[in-house]
Amino acid sequence: MSENRDARHDYFEYLENVLGIKTILQSQTPDSKQTPKNTELLFAVQDYSNYSAEESDLLSKMIAAVKVDPSRLKVCDLQDARNFQTECLVVFQDQNQTAPILASLTVQTFSPRVLLKKPELKKVAWTELQKVLQHFA
Repeated sequence: MSENRDARHDYFEYLENVLGIKTILQSQTPDSKQTPKNTELLFAVQDYSNYSAEESDLLSKMIAAVKVDPSRLKVCDLQDARNFQTECLVVFQDQNQTAPILASLTVQTFSPRVLLKKPELKKVAWTELQKVLQHFA
């Protein structure tokens, strides 16, 4: 056991003194406080990581329709929205659920995935997106 510890110590000493590496592991627990990322406009999309090309294309068009400079916005998976501080949050969901209110303006509407299956809901989604358009006008 002592040999193992000595070998580890020698290895870390080598990394630091020879290679100049000060930190190789960063300890983070799931409960550790992380500084939220800031953005003016956040699009939180349910199941975003599993979007098809067609769904991603429609999402891009919906985002472009609000006419906000891309440098002022971010897109993330809905489950990651709490990692951001934002002025305006747009939540795209597959099911009608209450979204977390994490911004001064929170808009909730149908996801591109739903709109591709039910195009008749596009008008409802557009009405909601117009609130963002007005907010940034």
